[in-house]
This record gives sequence, C-alpha cells and structure tokens, in this order.
Amino acid sequence: MAVFPDYKYGWLAEEFETHLPKELDFRLEANNSEKCAKIFKDNKNVAVPKIYRNLTSERVLTMSFESGIPAASVKEMHAQGIDLKKTSRLISETFNHMIYKEGFVHSDPHPGNIFIRKAVIDGKDDL
Repeated sequence: MAVFPDYKYGWLAEEFETHLPKELDFRLEANNSEKCAKIFKDNKNVAVPKIYRNLTSERVLTMSFESGIPAASVKEMHAQGIDLKKTSRLISETFNHMIYKEGFVHSDPHPGNIFIRKAVIDGKDDL
C-alpha cells in the first residue's frame, strides 16, 4: 500500500478466513435476531421480525415482513410527518439498551435493517 507502506496486512486475510464464513451463515443471523426479539419483547417501540426456522438455512433467512420506512429515507420520513429528533432518540436508546444494559452487540445496524413507523414515533400503540 502506498499510503501506509510499512503497515503489515497479513492478519487481514486470516481474519477474513475465520470470520467471513460466519457472516455468510444466515442461521447465525437468525440466532442474533431471536436474541434481539427476546431483549425487546416487552418494548412496544421495537419490532423484530419473526424468524421461520423451518424455512431458514445457512444460505436463506426467512422472516416475517415488517412495514416501515428505511432509516436512511429522511425525505420520506419528513413527508410522513415523522419527528426526526424523536426517531434519533429512539434508535439511540434502543441500541444503548441492547449494548450497555443487555451486553449484546448486533453488529449489523445499517439503515436496511432499521425501519421507522410513524405510530411508534408518535407514541401510539398501534404497530
């Protein structure tokens, strides 16, 4: 590498060899999802899709459909009248609870995995 010519990258290949197969095994993702569901089972502001184990394998993850707006769709949230400050607070509180109270780090919190529902942000119980 021209930017860091003295940096040794050999460890990176070993990390990929060890961890990449785990990232590609959807049964492990299903385990993580079910753990999140247990953590948030009593939280009406968080919905975790149900995993269908009989239809899930190493290469296929099958779960229930959950409606919502992707967290990265700011324009759509504005159009729906969703309060972005409340949304931000809810996401932060949710991840803080999961990590610091429960000791579980779900390392896949990208916007494709986080959907927002107006009823939740407005404090209504009708998910």
